[in-house]
Amino acid sequence: MTGRDDAPRVVAVDGDTVLLRDGAGGPELAELTPPPPAEGQVAGTDPGGRPYLAVPRADVPPGTRRARLMDVLDELPPVQAAAALRAVGFHQWVRASPHCPRCGAPAALRADGRSRRCASCAAEHHPRTDPAVMMSVTDDRGRLLLARRTVAPPGRMSPPAGFVEPGETAEEAAVRELLEEVGVRAAVAGYVTSQAWPFPGSLMLAFDLRAASPRITVDGEEITAARWFTREELAAAVGDGTLVPPPRGSLADRLVGRWYGPGYAGLTGRPAQGF
Repeated sequence: MTGRDDAPRVVAVDGDTVLLRDGAGGPELAELTPPPPAEGQVAGTDPGGRPYLAVPRADVPPGTRRARLMDVLDELPPVQAAAALRAVGFHQWVRASPHCPRCGAPAALRADGRSRRCASCAAEHHPRTDPAVMMSVTDDRGRLLLARRTVAPPGRMSPPAGFVEPGETAEEAAVRELLEEVGVRAAVAGYVTSQAWPFPGSLMLAFDLRAASPRITVDGEEITAARWFTREELAAAVGDGTLVPPPRGSLADRLVGRWYGPGYAGLTGRPAQGF
């Protein structure tokens, strides 16, 4: 018999929200009784090796609260934040794809939680992942380019990003998106790392880019402002509250920290994140 110590831990999701409880050290994922395995998908493991199971659940049991994942990503323990990101991505696919995209008939979720099978044409369907790029752009002075998206919270700036279009490579997309959004011409200097990002369902691919010129011209639609930062300027802006760093646990935050160096953890009050 499976005991509580080795039973799966539940990530209860509804749309882009997760179920939390407030522990002594801050918010953490609510500890709930696991459902049958067919009702969820493994979304990672805790430090003790227990799997996290992504489970759609809309109610709010006593002692818990529901919150948008993006609002609490900074506050969750890193392992739980990673599990919650995978769980939200899984649930958004489950909720958005109840029918077969080929014939329109109901498509039941398979027991492994990773695919659907159409009841009519027997087609197998898997979650869609859209490739996207994020650019860590520096100029000949070593300054970092950060941009403010139209939909971002007040003060928040991040490395530029965008989606890969059909027929182009990720490297081509990085160069194109940077030019379209902020008017900066640059060349790809190398690949950095990747991160699954469920808003809505992307695989973020990060690249280093070197700018040919520091001239900036924002598109005014997706991007409302952009500027170059030295490390001293970034520290001053974070310190006086005019700049809000990207959410902890996000690829954007990792790229900024990678450029800034060891002092970034102290500057933001967050644990250092490696690659």
